[in-house]
Amino acid sequence: MYRYVFAVGDNAYCCWEHDLPERNERFLSAVDSEYFHYLAQRHLDQLDGDDRQRAAVALRAGYHHGLETLFSLLGALVQAPDAVPAWIPKCSTPTLRKVVVALRDGSPILTQCGPQRLTLGELATLVHRYCWPGESPPGETGARFGSLWGRFARDFLDDHHIAEYNSLKHGFRVAAGGFVLRMGEQTEYGVRAPEENMRAIGSSPFGTSFFEPEQVVSNAAAKHHFRIRHAALNWRAEAMGQRLQLLAWSINNVVGYLRCLNGTPPETVSFNRPEDPAAYEEAWQWHVGVHTSNFDLVVDPEDVIPLPRSELLRELQERTPDGMAY
Repeated sequence: MYRYVFAVGDNAYCCWEHDLPERNERFLSAVDSEYFHYLAQRHLDQLDGDDRQRAAVALRAGYHHGLETLFSLLGALVQAPDAVPAWIPKCSTPTLRKVVVALRDGSPILTQCGPQRLTLGELATLVHRYCWPGESPPGETGARFGSLWGRFARDFLDDHHIAEYNSLKHGFRVAAGGFVLRMGEQTEYGVRAPEENMRAIGSSPFGTSFFEPEQVVSNAAAKHHFRIRHAALNWRAEAMGQRLQLLAWSINNVVGYLRCLNGTPPETVSFNRPEDPAAYEEAWQWHVGVHTSNFDLVVDPEDVIPLPRSELLRELQERTPDGMAY
């Protein structure tokens, strides 16, 4: 019987299992990193067709999904490499973000060897220690993946991206399509600027818009009083396709390294990287000018009556079915 103690963030767990190494290997060997290649290839081909916006949203949702997959595997690598299928289901999304912040900043994190300071760059070097030993300069591939994972971390931790992903995966609460932001000097106060004065600041054919809750009263005790603010994001679907391919290679390599730690001979494991080193950068070279927009009407806190939650519940309980529309 195996007894495996591990941390998930700052919490401790213990997994008991008869054949833990075998189950760990079975789990790792079943991870299909090629799925993200498939998503990219399948939907990039549709960006010129009638379903271009649906294809773009599918690429964006796949990118968010791939980020969550990569960082879940990296979190397990740091805290429970011998029990990856035990660590991942115990790690909530908020906890995963805290783990990624620690790895981004090099803050102490609980490992199998006690608290350690590890960075994404150091992890990338470890993951690629078994492959391309003759490259020049030594460790170049690990350094490139480390920089790439830093970019992925910025996207994974971005508040706008988090709100967008939640809207995509919970009820599909998004409208597809990017926005154009134009500004111009008025010739008369209160009158729209003439068309010849207008200049485009940013635009993209692809993006999403959605509503997200925003607290309208600063009092923490009244956080159940909120508005639903309109937000919009611009991004390029082509960039999402390229990033998905980079994610697929990253996930493959992290899984490969975990399998090596689990006893699989390194010479039997396949590691991947782009043939052209420029590919690490190209996915971030698509420009849209302005990435986010949240222009909306103002809700004045002075107009809000922040009744306590108990009063709101009483109001609902005292209502009658007379006149209901359903």
